[in-house]
Amino acid sequence: TASVWDGRVLGLMATGEIEAEIEVDCGVADLCGLEEGQFVAACDDGTVRVIHSGGVLPLPSCHDDMTITVAVSPERKMVASGGADGVILCWDLHEPANDPYRQEGHKDGVTAVDWSGNILLSSSKDGRICVWDARNKPWQPVARVKVGSMALTAAFCRNGERILVGTENLEIHGHDLRGQAMTPMWREKVKAPVRKIRPCPHNSNICAISMDLPAVHILQVDNGDEFDKPILGHTDFIRGLSWDPQYAGKLLTGSWDKTVKEWFIKI
Repeated sequence: TASVWDGRVLGLMATGEIEAEIEVDCGVADLCGLEEGQFVAACDDGTVRVIHSGGVLPLPSCHDDMTITVAVSPERKMVASGGADGVILCWDLHEPANDPYRQEGHKDGVTAVDWSGNILLSSSKDGRICVWDARNKPWQPVARVKVGSMALTAAFCRNGERILVGTENLEIHGHDLRGQAMTPMWREKVKAPVRKIRPCPHNSNICAISMDLPAVHILQVDNGDEFDKPILGHTDFIRGLSWDPQYAGKLLTGSWDKTVKEWFIKI
């Protein structure tokens, strides 16, 4: 599935043909899978919408500014979103008509959210990453870490034991969540801002990252070293990045060059 800024969501077949085209009537900043043929979209108008072949269903309530990021919990029970208003919203999908839980833990826009079980990770332009225990309300912070500049994206790796963070200082950090101080295990300079970090579901030792470059890098989680050569083939920035959970080593990329490509990585 691909999302585009003109407010369309496209269902793509393995051959590259468009199987479905759904109008969302606003820009889509982020998209993640929910169930077979169902997706959750972070929308420019501040809403979060469930998209399927039958249409588009906005979830109740919304952000006061555009929605930047969205994530579905592993057991498909909760949807969390982060907005430019600095707020995290969380819906219980068992009771989708109810208003979401509202968490105000950041002082600037939330750039990424990610789940590991019932633990939620958030990154923000306020220069912090936060780890939240979402099992009870109000949420309790497991960790708050200053990263030195805007945190542009973050993701859990190694089954929630590691956190990778991309910063405005053109760095990517690796943190061990089991450590007390949460100081970086390693830092690596990169050539452009990191926009997406995606851990590989079939090899917990590697992750894919995309930047403001037409390339994807595969990094080793424990030290930040390159696992393989950069993936080249797009002609503009890569904003969509996803591993196929069913096929080991299959990576999908979407670019501002208006193409979606698939790659096979030896993992």
